[in-house]
Amino acid sequence: MRDQWRLLCTLLWPEPERSVPTPTITQQYQGIRFIVPYKNSAVKSSIRNNKFHYHTQSAQELAQLVDQALSHYDNPTIIPIPSSSGRIRTRGYQHLLNILQHSQYHNDVSTTVLQKKTNTPSQSHVTKTIRLQQQQGTFRCNPTEAGALTGTVILLDDVVTTGATMQAAKAAVVPHLASGTYLVCLAIAH
Repeated sequence: MRDQWRLLCTLLWPEPERSVPTPTITQQYQGIRFIVPYKNSAVKSSIRNNKFHYHTQSAQELAQLVDQALSHYDNPTIIPIPSSSGRIRTRGYQHLLNILQHSQYHNDVSTTVLQKKTNTPSQSHVTKTIRLQQQQGTFRCNPTEAGALTGTVILLDDVVTTGATMQAAKAAVVPHLASGTYLVCLAIAH
């Protein structure tokens, strides 16, 4: 079924011909580091194609951006922001894991620390205030898994717009991290 979906998506929404730009340094928005601007049309296309159409080429390009950003950290543990179970059922996959499977850091990904416990409405057409409200308390952290992490922990998302999702995920994880653990909130784009 998954291969049939991938074939259908490739036929209906072909990969973009442009590639995403090479970042120079990570930038920050409200304490969240991001790699490239979302307003770049190639970046926007790659993120949308990966998130909604399961495009391999887009996932590979985004993985290269992530790899460049992660190369600045020693032995990072990556915690991708999880999708809700409803979104996973609708899409058939987790879009961040699709990117990370192409990353040189794919063995450093932890999917057991953070879970999305509620399905939230789409954030694309609501205000920042509503986004902040609907994301509060939506993540559950496994305290044993989080407490075992050491060194640098990267909370990873594809796009940060208002910071609501990242703030909610961070609030769930931080109380359970061991002292001396360094947490970095990183998004591919803003």
